[in-house]
Amino acid sequence: MDAGILNISLNAAAGGITNNCKKNAGAFTCRNRFRLSCVHHGEDLFVRCGRWRTCPGCAAWKQWTIKSRLIAGIEEVPSGKLPMFFTLTFPASAAPTEDDAHKSWRSLVARLRYRGHLASYAWVLQRTRAGTLHYHGIAHLDWFEDSLQLWRELLLKSGFGVQNKLVIAERSHANYCAKYISRRFADLEPLRRAYGFSAAFPQSRAITARADLAAQYGIVPDNDCSWVPSYELR
Repeated sequence: MDAGILNISLNAAAGGITNNCKKNAGAFTCRNRFRLSCVHHGEDLFVRCGRWRTCPGCAAWKQWTIKSRLIAGIEEVPSGKLPMFFTLTFPASAAPTEDDAHKSWRSLVARLRYRGHLASYAWVLQRTRAGTLHYHGIAHLDWFEDSLQLWRELLLKSGFGVQNKLVIAERSHANYCAKYISRRFADLEPLRRAYGFSAAFPQSRAITARADLAAQYGIVPDNDCSWVPSYELR
């Protein structure tokens, strides 16, 4: 088999072969990996630092995982619902804090679910360069037959402004939501939630495939291992 066939880029033109994937692989490398050691077996492993707000490699990885799960939410939709891409803004005269923004979001979710319009959802919270907070996300919603009149009423009651967007989601919207990882999320207050998924929102294919393989081959974590930072064993 031609070894080059294994390096086909997902972005390559029809019939073309590139090694762009290999060149971009380093973008996912964590610069601050730390070592864990098993106290029973002496084996080591390296894990990501997970600080996606400051580590470029972990930011790229986080962006990819969020995008993959958003795509799954666009493609796997409960019966009777549609995958909808939304953007929610706040009135220019009432710029909320992160706490107030989350209260408005929870209020909207409760109002929609009470009326049976909302199933699962995902969101990201972004602060624009002008300092304004707004939400982007994917939600499994009914089709509003009233030209979105009820949608607008519920938004206003929940504390959002009138400049909002609600359209049937496409794969490009997953990338649009995920691209705000790192720099713009870092503009939020420390330790504030910058994205979220409801419990029923579909997992990405990578996660479900890994779980299926683990079940098929009986792969389970070794309960005899106990991992601690390596420096604790020195």
